[in-house]
Amino acid sequence: MAEIAVFHLLANFAPFLQEEVNLLTGVRDEIEYIRGEFERMTAFLRIADAMDETDPGLEVWVKQVREAAYDAADALDMHMLRLGHHHGNGVRGFLRKVSCYIKTIKARQQIASEVKRIKYRLINTSEGRQRYSDIYRRQDQGSRPTVAWYDSRGDALLLEEAELVALLGDDLRLLTLLDLEGTQLETFPIEVVKLCHLRHLSLRKTNVKTIPKSIGNLQNLETLDLKGTHVTEMPDEILKLPRLRHLLLYCYYAKLGWTTFRYQTGFKAPMGIGSLSSLQKLCSIEANHDNNNGMLLRDVGKLTQLIRVHILKLRRGDGKVLCASLEKLKNLRSLLVSAIQEHEIIDLDSLSSPPQCLRTLYLAGHLQRLPRWIPTSFNLVRVCLWYSKLRDVDPLRSLQDLPNLASLEILHAYVGEELCFKAGAFQNLEALVLAELKELIWVRVEASSMHHLKKLSLMDCKLMEDLPSGIEHLTSLERLNLSDMPYSLISRLGRNLQGGDYWKVSHIPHVWIGGWKDGHWEGSFPS
Repeated sequence: MAEIAVFHLLANFAPFLQEEVNLLTGVRDEIEYIRGEFERMTAFLRIADAMDETDPGLEVWVKQVREAAYDAADALDMHMLRLGHHHGNGVRGFLRKVSCYIKTIKARQQIASEVKRIKYRLINTSEGRQRYSDIYRRQDQGSRPTVAWYDSRGDALLLEEAELVALLGDDLRLLTLLDLEGTQLETFPIEVVKLCHLRHLSLRKTNVKTIPKSIGNLQNLETLDLKGTHVTEMPDEILKLPRLRHLLLYCYYAKLGWTTFRYQTGFKAPMGIGSLSSLQKLCSIEANHDNNNGMLLRDVGKLTQLIRVHILKLRRGDGKVLCASLEKLKNLRSLLVSAIQEHEIIDLDSLSSPPQCLRTLYLAGHLQRLPRWIPTSFNLVRVCLWYSKLRDVDPLRSLQDLPNLASLEILHAYVGEELCFKAGAFQNLEALVLAELKELIWVRVEASSMHHLKKLSLMDCKLMEDLPSGIEHLTSLERLNLSDMPYSLISRLGRNLQGGDYWKVSHIPHVWIGGWKDGHWEGSFPS
C-alpha cells in the first residue's frame, strides 16, 4: 500500500531529529515541515488505498507521494551513513566531535540542499493534488471512460476515449505523460510512438497484447507501465531506450484465490537487458526463458541503479548466478524472488553480502532454510515468506532481532506445531500475518514481545483451536483478523459467553471474523 512507504518513513524521523548537533541551521525546521506534510498525506492515503484504482490522476499523485517518501528516506540514510558517528564522552569525545563536524561540513551542506529540494517537491505535489482533484470533481460521473493527459507544464486534460485516435494525430510536441489506464484498447495505438518527448506511458489495465518494435522511437521514455495487460514479451527494440527507468509489466490473478502460488505472471525479457543502465524498477521478469547459461540473470547484475526488481519462475540451479548479480546492486531496496513452481527450492544462500539498503524482501518457493544473510539485513522493513515450508527450524529466530522490521508475513512457510515469540523479540513489528500453516497448533506470545504490534492476522490455520497464548500482552493491538479459522476458536469469543476467551481480546478495538469466499473477503465484527 502507498501508506506503508510514508508510515515507515515517519517512524525514522524521530531519531533523525534528535541529532541536532548534526543539522545545519534551518534544516531542522525544513525536516519538521516535511514530517508534518507526510503526516497529513498519510491520512489521505488511508482512503486512497481503500479506493478502486480507477482514477488515473489519483494514482499518479499517490505514486508521487511514494517516490517523495523514498527520496526523503534516502536523505535520512545518507545522514546516518555519513554523519551518524559515536564520538565518546569527555574532553576527547568533544574534540572528536568538533573535528568530525569540520570534516563533514560539505556533506552537511549537501544534505541541507537535498532536504530543501524535497520540501519544495512536496509543496508542488500537495498543490498538484488539489489542482487535479478540482479537475476530476468537474468530470461527469456518468460519462464514458476518460483518458488523462499531462503536458510538460503539469496541466491535465480529460478526453473521452473516442477522441483518442484523432487527437494523437495532432501536433502534441509538449506531451510528456500519457496515461491510458483502464481504457478498452485492444492494440497498441501506433500514433503514440510519434510523441518524441514522451517520458511516461501507461497502458495499465488495458487489453493490449503486444508492444510494437517502433517503441524504440520513444528515446525520452522513462516509465513504461504495462501492469495488468496481456503483454507477455518485450521486443528487442526496448533496449534502444537509454533513459528508461521504470519497466513495469506483471499481472495478478486474483480470481484464483489469495493462497494460490501462481498468483502473478511477468514477461520474457530480451537478452541484453543489462544495457538499460538507467533502470531503477524492473518488474517482473521470468527467469525460465533464459536458455543461455544464466545470461539474463547475469545481466541483472549490470543494472546497478536498480532499487526494485522482481524475479519470477526461478529454477534451483539459477540461485548462485542470481546471488552474484544481487551482490552488485548496492541501491536495491525491494526484492521479490519466486520459484518456477511451489515445490522448487530457492537457493539464495551464496549471497555473502546482501544489498545494505534492502527494505522489503519477498520469497515465494521452497526454502530448505532461511538465507543466512537475513539476520544481518538490518534495514529490512518488510519480510514476506510464501510457501517456504521450513521444517524443524523456527523461522522467527533469524528475524526476531531485525531492528527495523515492521511487517512480517508467513504464508505456508513453516511446517511445525508451535511458534513462539520470545520476550523482547520483534521490538518494532507492527503487522503480522500467519496464514495457511497446516500443522500449526500453538502460538505463544511472551510478555514484552511485539509490544508495538498493531495488526495481527490469523488465516486458515486449521489445527489452531485456541487464540495465541499471551495475546492479552499485545496492548498496542488495534485490529485482529481471524479468517477461515476453526469454529472451536471463533465460538469462544462471544462477549457474554461464560468461561470464554473474550477477555483476551477485549482490549482490541476491531476484531474481524470471516473468510475468503467466491473471490472476495466476507466477514463481520462480532457484537
